Amino acid sequence: MSSQPISNLTPQPIPNIKLKHSSKSTVNTQQIQDTLITNIKQNVPNFQSLKGDISILEYICNCVENMIKNGNKNSTSPIDKKQLVISIFTILFQLTPEEQTALGLSIDFLYNNNLINKITTISKASKGLSSVFKKFFFH
Repeated sequence: MSSQPISNLTPQPIPNIKLKHSSKSTVNTQQIQDTLITNIKQNVPNFQSLKGDISILEYICNCVENMIKNGNKNSTSPIDKKQLVISIFTILFQLTPEEQTALGLSIDFLYNNNLINKITTISKASKGLSSVFKKFFFH
């Protein structure tokens, strides 16, 4: 098991599966949930000790924000990002209903204070180009 700081973890890409309407959001939700849970369990040693740590909440919120495409605003069943994060935490940390409510308030706090950020395509491309540049010229 590799041990990386939470800030260095990157979400795994989700395969593109062609589905319609509510089935699509269910599969995407399940894929995102499975990807993040696996990523946390494999890359964060003693993740159970981070149950009340805001950094893991911020990491998961940012991953969910950046893994869900906001393409079709007229979708019949858009993905509830807040509920998805609560679901991920409930699976990882076996949260009680009271803890789920408190977690929801913490998510609202992060959102209201602009701590959940969407990474732009330009940022992703520039990061990729800089890593390629470093690989070819500095190694």
